[in-house]
Amino acid sequence: MSEKLEEKILREISKTGFPLELRVSELLNDIGYYVANNLYYVDLDEDKGREIDLRALRNYDFKIESKQYFIRHCLLIECKKSSEKPWVIFTSPETPYDPGYLDVDCSGADFDVNIKGLQKDFDQLKNIHPFCKYERRGRSFFEPFKKNPTGEAIVKALMSTVKASIGMRDNKFASGGTSVCFFYPIVVFEGKLFEAYLNEGKIEIIKTDRLMVSFFYESPKYKNERFTIPVITEKSFGTFLNDLDAILEFWGLFAERNRKLFKDR
Repeated sequence: MSEKLEEKILREISKTGFPLELRVSELLNDIGYYVANNLYYVDLDEDKGREIDLRALRNYDFKIESKQYFIRHCLLIECKKSSEKPWVIFTSPETPYDPGYLDVDCSGADFDVNIKGLQKDFDQLKNIHPFCKYERRGRSFFEPFKKNPTGEAIVKALMSTVKASIGMRDNKFASGGTSVCFFYPIVVFEGKLFEAYLNEGKIEIIKTDRLMVSFFYESPKYKNERFTIPVITEKSFGTFLNDLDAILEFWGLFAERNRKLFKDR
């Protein structure tokens, strides 16, 4: 009996990243994120619209004297699958130049005025922040067993999340008035992810489920943009979302005590 057309289509679909995108979207919806699929942003370098797989928004809200306040997380997510070709990310120890846990892009907050003298609070944030759990940061990229193993697919995924994040930040998405929004570019990967690093003069390689990439970008249209981008396998994504929930709660409780955080209050 010949194979049914539906079975052929399903086999072809299974080779793509679409099922991963749908699973990640479903997970985010199930735990209370507001999810937009296949959302467009403007790539300023090329002056054209491009697509990001997912934008997910989560809120912490509180009311004081009948006034509603919001702290928000906006995740800009690319979903990538590579069943046969692993991803390898070269890392090296973190440096002072790398973006820190307080360098997450944000819109609507007045940090310059309001975080002075609050070191105790930020020591608490440092203890729970996933960016602080890694001694090394991703620097460069390699896709072995490909004709062109330069890591181009990895760079494209990272670039998409960064430019989408910048677009949302600059458009003040979900921020302003009594709303503050933090923007997180993220790559969720279905496949085998490896970290490679130098140890006593020799390259070591380990399989991993999650690492942090330092990504610096500048062009005539983008000036000195600096990001930490989590690259996470699907099975580790739920744990990372729990980490983000802890951060969102921190900022929510902080904002309840420090309403001057809101720039346009």
